[in-house]
Amino acid sequence: MPDARVQDSSVITEVRAALVQFAERADAALGSLRQEARRTLRWLQDEQPQYWQSELRRAYDRVSSCRISYETCRMRTVAGHRSACIEEKVAVQKAQRRLEYVQQQIDVTRRAGLRSADQTNEFLGKVGPLERWLEYEILQMMAVLDQMVLALEAYNSVSPATDSAETPTAGPSESEPHS
Repeated sequence: MPDARVQDSSVITEVRAALVQFAERADAALGSLRQEARRTLRWLQDEQPQYWQSELRRAYDRVSSCRISYETCRMRTVAGHRSACIEEKVAVQKAQRRLEYVQQQIDVTRRAGLRSADQTNEFLGKVGPLERWLEYEILQMMAVLDQMVLALEAYNSVSPATDSAETPTAGPSESEPHS
């Protein structure tokens, strides 16, 4: 078997360093993705429903206020004639449209929150194996690379063996006369 005669283990050390850097970057990216998914879920399930509930109260108040203004206008008479109250009627219609929109948004937000929760759970389930791989398998790979480096260093520290054919043997050589 031919001798390997490996003199330098720096490539293995560089691969190990690149593996460490990859693991750190991948872990940071996964942490960032996990955090962003949870933040989005919290926004959809907590903050948005609160916002739309407050908008719903405002929309009801606005409809009520516009109706009162419209009814007040209809009760007024100017020179024996009732006003058409067009502006007030338009304001009531606009307030009612806003109320309907807000009610739709409450439903849309609820459905989006449920869908987002399912998708977040699915995402977290799919990245779980990758996170475990990064946590355990990378460490094992680094340990194997460390062992390779140690084995190569031990190999290089041993003096090279010489072939027995090249080593002179004790005793008479063929060129010397025998006595």
